Amino acid sequence: MRTLHLHNEEIRQNRIKARLGFKVTEDTRLKISAATTARIGVPVLVKNNVTGVEIEYENLTKAASAIGVSRTAVKKALDLNKCLKLTYMITKKN
Repeated sequence: MRTLHLHNEEIRQNRIKARLGFKVTEDTRLKISAATTARIGVPVLVKNNVTGVEIEYENLTKAASAIGVSRTAVKKALDLNKCLKLTYMITKKN
């Protein structure tokens, strides 16, 4: 059974060839990243229950890398309102 695609293979290959070798500057890459984060990023507060220190992160991924866990672990802790690694409480920034 064939799946429904918006473009046939020839159009897809032509688009790949047109973009081949196209590079963006580091400045452009940072702008794209910032725009994406602003659009879909969920700012979170991470509170260390042992030290009482609260740190704000602009998205779940950065919070996860700072804590040393996966992004999905941070998302689950946020959704279930549970402590992460018995130390960190994750909340959405208002």
